[in-house]
Amino acid sequence: MDEPLAGSEPLDRMSINMVENFLVLYPSNGVQIDLRALGKQLGWHTDSPLGIGINGIHGIWFAYRTVVLANTFYESHDRARTNHLEEAPCVKCVNRPCVDACPVDAPGVTFDLQACMYERVKEGSACAYQCLARNACPVGTEYRYDQDQMRYHYQKSLELIQAKKLT
Repeated sequence: MDEPLAGSEPLDRMSINMVENFLVLYPSNGVQIDLRALGKQLGWHTDSPLGIGINGIHGIWFAYRTVVLANTFYESHDRARTNHLEEAPCVKCVNRPCVDACPVDAPGVTFDLQACMYERVKEGSACAYQCLARNACPVGTEYRYDQDQMRYHYQKSLELIQAKKLT
C-alpha cells in the first residue's frame, strides 16, 4: 500500500492503524468485498429483518470494517460458531419490535431499502440520524453505539443517499 488509508472517525483510524503492517484487501481502491456475506459464511451472524446481520451476543451492534490477509493459521472454534448460529435471535423473536418501530414497514423477509432511503431524506424525519427499527431490537442493547458514533455513521450514509438525489 503506497499511503495509509485515511479515516475521519476515531474507530475508522484505529481499525486502519491496527492493520497497516498486513495486506489490507478491503477497504482499498478497486476491490469490492461483501463483508456481510463473508461474516455470514464464517458463522458470525445470521440475517435480520433489517437487512443487516445479527448475532446472539452483540445483536445488530457490530460492523465489519476491514479484510486483512495474514500468513497465519486460523482455527475455527465450533463453540463460538455454534453460539452465534444457534442463537438466531430473529427466528425466536415473538414480538418483533423492530418491525413495529419502522414508520415505513421496511423490515421484512426482504428489507425495503428504497422505502427506508426515501423516509430518511424527508424533512424532519426521525430516521435521518438513527434507525428506529434498529434501536427497537432487544438483542445486545448493551453494545448499542453511543449517540455520537450513531450520528457519525448515519450522517455519512445520509450524505450518500442525498448524493444519489433520491428526493
